[in-house]
Amino acid sequence: MKKGLLLLIGVLVITSFISCGKKDKEVILIGHKNFTEQRFLGEMMGILIEKNTDNKVSVKELGGTMLVNEGLENGQIDLSAEYTGTGYLYLLKESGIKDPSKMYDYVKEEFAKKGIMWLKPLGFNNTYAFAVKPKLAKKFNLKTISDLAKVAKNLKAGEAADFFSREDGMPGITKTYGFSFGEEVEIDPGLKYLAVEKGNIDVAVAYATDGMLKKYNMVVLEDDKNFFPPYDAVPRMQTEFAKSHPEVVKELNKLGGVFSNEDLQKYNYQIDALEYPIKKVAESALKEKGLIK
Repeated sequence: MKKGLLLLIGVLVITSFISCGKKDKEVILIGHKNFTEQRFLGEMMGILIEKNTDNKVSVKELGGTMLVNEGLENGQIDLSAEYTGTGYLYLLKESGIKDPSKMYDYVKEEFAKKGIMWLKPLGFNNTYAFAVKPKLAKKFNLKTISDLAKVAKNLKAGEAADFFSREDGMPGITKTYGFSFGEEVEIDPGLKYLAVEKGNIDVAVAYATDGMLKKYNMVVLEDDKNFFPPYDAVPRMQTEFAKSHPEVVKELNKLGGVFSNEDLQKYNYQIDALEYPIKKVAESALKEKGLIK
């Protein structure tokens, strides 16, 4: 009986040791930047993974581009969504390519050398754009940036300070289209649409998928000389993570080519203007596209 009791105790100790030695189930860490669209993309990727695989996720806001990129390269996060133009111009410090597919191929190849895999682009291009109120567009017959060039000297434009000094901002616009504005107003990006509404500026330097374009009924002018570089959104991860999580790669690649600029404008509008919860909008978007039930 004593022997039996000792044997039972031994089995329990070993079982307990094995149990304690097991790691908790892995949690996939998704990092995003500190603005609406990035928050939406982070939550959307997380929901897709949790709904369609056995993995658990944690979605965290990290801050700006450099913090997210460093977090991914250092393995502090597993996934993030980045824009091709940001990867090409800001992270790789390159210039010259404007074609969207060529830029995507270039950043994909260069980041692969750093151990980072870029998956399929999501389909929308959140590039820069000039936006005006319908009344101004009608007054000057503004449809393109070339149209804007004819009257820009009489107008005030507003955006964050760096746009007026960056080569992919006003200096490049001046070289390509041959104009500058009568006045350039440095303004918090979050206040620019209200500034147009109040008449403090005439032209807002927008992003093509801004939800506030819809709220303030803005007219986006066509970049008819294709000056602004593409900013196609792409999920990315460490190559080693991709190898060990093929099911995650498979799910995220289902997002390839699914979303238009109009889609993202709508989702950003729902979050920013209507104040819908981001997770609710992300889940609704995935259901709308038939990616989850």
